[in-house]
Amino acid sequence: DPSDAITVGRTDGGGTTISFEGDREDSDTPWERISVAPGAKIPVVLRVPVQTNLSGSLTVNGRPLAGAEVVLMDGAAPSEFDDEQRQMQRRMQRWGGGETTKTDKNGRFQMEELDIGPHHVRVTIEAGMPDHIVPAPLREGENNLNANIDVGLVRGRVVGKDGKPVPDAAVTVDLKGQGGGGGNWWGQESAPEGVRTDDDGRFEIDNLPLDEELVCNAEASGYVEDRSEPFTLTTSALETDVEVVLSSGASIRVILVGDASNFERVQAARYDEDGNRIGNESRFVQGSEVVLRDIEPGIWKVSLANGWNDDDVGAEQEVVVSPGAEAEVTIMRE
Repeated sequence: DPSDAITVGRTDGGGTTISFEGDREDSDTPWERISVAPGAKIPVVLRVPVQTNLSGSLTVNGRPLAGAEVVLMDGAAPSEFDDEQRQMQRRMQRWGGGETTKTDKNGRFQMEELDIGPHHVRVTIEAGMPDHIVPAPLREGENNLNANIDVGLVRGRVVGKDGKPVPDAAVTVDLKGQGGGGGNWWGQESAPEGVRTDDDGRFEIDNLPLDEELVCNAEASGYVEDRSEPFTLTTSALETDVEVVLSSGASIRVILVGDASNFERVQAARYDEDGNRIGNESRFVQGSEVVLRDIEPGIWKVSLANGWNDDDVGAEQEVVVSPGAEAEVTIMRE
């Protein structure tokens, strides 16, 4: 094949290293050391890495799973006992890095020209919901993966501290220790994917993975974001009920006076009565005003920073904000 090449390099001590490279830029094939005596010849056999195909069908609770995203990832499925590694891997997977396809209306999928070895597939049934992991070791020849994914359901209610329902709250489900947060660095509010509560504060979310420690995150205008107690769905308990209690939030309006510089950032730190830092918020600046909404009431110290340089931070201004109230801070640009 014209795209193939043999690379030969001289090493110290008279040895020669040889590696066979094709058109794969990410080849991890190790170098092999071969000792050759002066004037001698030895035969070398180079083998092209074997590739294979994967096809199959996915069902959910026995029904064809149509339109699901299927991502093939290197390595065996994460161990159920290694939660930290598992969560980090899933974060990385969301940024890409694997062969991706979607199931058709009959739940079937196909992938071609894959490397043999240990793999697993990440199946996303609904965007924004936790994914499902299915082992998929690849061997020489055709590989077939037919799997049924058992899923669970959570029902719940979002209420305020007074016990009254919170309608139109945004609710998502995440692995414990992940997720949360619907705002963004630019200070604009953005609703997370998930469901909204009805007028009675109730919600229902299905297609959730089993044997995972999950939490429901809830946020609503005028309240501080919070989450439910962790819960786990199993084959013997496919459904559960949870409650998320939200406390009234506060706001800080930051007025900026003077000429703006590039990449300004308003940062605010929350302190307890003993002076210990217990929380923080940060927003990049657009214009001359930034509003920190739905934050925890209490003692805050607000300052203006330039970009990501934490050493280039202006003087802090302390403000105390009460539940349901909005405090105002004016910062003079230097």
